[in-house]
Amino acid sequence: MPAADGERAEIVVTGLSDDAMPLVRYRLGDYVVKDKDERCACGTYFSTLRHIEGRESDALLGAGGEPVPSGEIVECLETDLGLRDFQLIQENATELLLRVQERPDGAVES
Repeated sequence: MPAADGERAEIVVTGLSDDAMPLVRYRLGDYVVKDKDERCACGTYFSTLRHIEGRESDALLGAGGEPVPSGEIVECLETDLGLRDFQLIQENATELLLRVQERPDGAVES
């Protein structure tokens, strides 16, 4: 079933270029938010994406155990906190480790 405008959905593709073994409804594990059903400026009639949330396997677990897309977390760290060089590691169900690159003068990169 196609996603509605603004709805979070998993990307599913069908490749028709391989006659021997076409991939029909191949689930990539990537999640996106669908944009409005309007014709793109480039002229294509295909659906456009508002936001790419990331791969399901790259998601971190929220406090209730639900997956939180990595794209949302990266956007927050980069946009809201101004971080650029960082690593986020999920230690266990309730703890995250955030490593931030320091500059040679000892200040934190931003």
